[in-house]
This record gives sequence, C-alpha cells and structure tokens, in this order.
Amino acid sequence: MPPRCSSLLVAAAGLTAALAAGCGGDDSPPPPPPPGPNGSVEIGTGALDGAAGFVAFSSGNDITLAPGSQGGFHVFVNLRLDAEAAAAVGEIPLVARVARRVSDGVLVSRTLQRRVRLVEREGVFETEASLPLFLCPTPIGVAVGDRPIELTVEVSDADETNTYEATIRFTPRCPADDTATFCANICFG
Repeated sequence: MPPRCSSLLVAAAGLTAALAAGCGGDDSPPPPPPPGPNGSVEIGTGALDGAAGFVAFSSGNDITLAPGSQGGFHVFVNLRLDAEAAAAVGEIPLVARVARRVSDGVLVSRTLQRRVRLVEREGVFETEASLPLFLCPTPIGVAVGDRPIELTVEVSDADETNTYEATIRFTPRCPADDTATFCANICFG
C-alpha cells in the first residue's frame, strides 16, 4: 500500500475513534424507555343475569357460566378504570379480549376490538353494561368447563396511542340448575 494511503487510513481510524469518544462511545447509558401511560384497568365480572355494575373479582376464583339466548354459555366481564386511564382512552374506548386455557395456551375466545361506553360511578369509570365473553359450545376436544382460563383485556383510545392491559385468571363452572347437564355437554369439549 502506498505511504499516502496508509496515512489516510490511520487518520480515518483516528477520526472515527475521536468521534466515538466525543459522542459518549460505548460507555454512555442507553436512553430511557418512553414513559408508559399512567392509570389502571381492573377486570371484574357482573351479575349472572348480565345486569350492569362492576363486581370485584379475585384472580383464580370460579365464575358461573351463564346461559345465553342462542343456547351457548358465557361469563360476564366488566371493566373498571381509574380517572387517569379513563381520561386517556375517552368515554367510548376500544376494547379487545382474548381468553386462553392456562394448561396449554389454546385460544377459547376472542373478541376483536369493539367500542364500549364508560360511565362514572363513585369516582371511577366502569363499562356501562356487562360484556358477555362467549365460551361454549367449544370446538371438539377443547374443554373449558372446570379448566382455568386466562383472560387478557386491552383498552385503548381510537388511535391506539394510549393502551392499557389487564389479565385475570378464572375457572368457568356450569350452573347448578336445570341447565347443568346441557352445559356439561357443550362446555367440556
């Protein structure tokens, strides 16, 4: 290599090292992640008859399946948002729900984004009406009755810049009434 070329390479390498050192090099900390939205969403259930109103629920508990008008079974889901989350998503946010069997991750129910109305009750915001989460009849071989289910709910504003997620686990149980046998037939795969 001619002497002039090797001098240029040495100079270029020195300039690159100087620029890296001047810019913080590898010793500079990575930039902080962008701040997430403040606020919270809580998943609850509702009355067996689907009446409006949030019913607090602890993850891992049982929920009684409710018969639907088309012969299937579902559980009722209600959401509660604090004032900060409700302000970020608006009065009629988008809500999406995904339920999977805990044992193997098999999808048992999915509700694509749909708009729901929030109403203020005692300083918090709740879904105006109970949202049915359809679970049965199930596809052949996919039992949901007496099997732990994990439900993830995503709530967002119209352009999805503010999104909140909550997850809860529950075990759906057939009702102890005259629909119990039919429920067992269609909810146990």
